[in-house]
Amino acid sequence: MAQVDVRVEVAGRTYSVTCEEGQQKRLRAAAKLLDTEAKAFSTGKGRAPREMVLLMAGLVLTDKLSADLSRAEGELAKANAGIEGSTGADGPSAANHDGRLLEITERAEGIADRAEAGSE
Repeated sequence: MAQVDVRVEVAGRTYSVTCEEGQQKRLRAAAKLLDTEAKAFSTGKGRAPREMVLLMAGLVLTDKLSADLSRAEGELAKANAGIEGSTGADGPSAANHDGRLLEITERAEGIADRAEAGSE
């Protein structure tokens, strides 16, 4: 796939970043999340070096994503337990499994959307 250059601003500085064609929107969204977190660290008392601001912003975002991933894994484990528990004497109901799978997919997509949008 073709590579494209994208200009993003983070912590008051403009960067030129290369990504695959079609990934520009996600890259800009990620840069916006990082910039938002960086601003939270750079508006306090005193001025931290830019590298420290970016490091702290990256760590906060990583922590948020990790928490979202843990929640998603917990929900998936509960859903799997529910599916396994729904197996009757005649075997699992295909319709029940399809419904649970749809529910799990919707939850995972919701978590991904929140992570992409910068929600907690």
